[in-house]
Amino acid sequence: MTRQTGSHSSMIEANRFVYFACVVRHGSFSEAAKEIRVSKSTLSRVVADLEQELGAQLLRRTTRRVDVTHAGEQLYIRCLAVYKAVLAAQKALDNIEAECGITPTAYRETSAVAP
Repeated sequence: MTRQTGSHSSMIEANRFVYFACVVRHGSFSEAAKEIRVSKSTLSRVVADLEQELGAQLLRRTTRRVDVTHAGEQLYIRCLAVYKAVLAAQKALDNIEAECGITPTAYRETSAVAP
């Protein structure tokens, strides 16, 4: 898989981690796909591509459920840490906005980073 550079491709890659974290949280591709509003097959492909790129199996898939591997647990923990950092940054920006009465628009788009 060829890695792209630039901010657009970085957001696409960031979304893959969000998708993965959502599958872990729900324990299901179907439920995660509903929340993210993508097809189950798209979600499955994105996670499989992430596994291939990282060179590690993140999830064990069965017909009834999805189990997280050790590598998947480690990645999920890091995804949560990033999510918490984004929330803290958003809170700090909200405080600046409240103090100054301005909205720093370049930093307001965080909706795609919620595992």
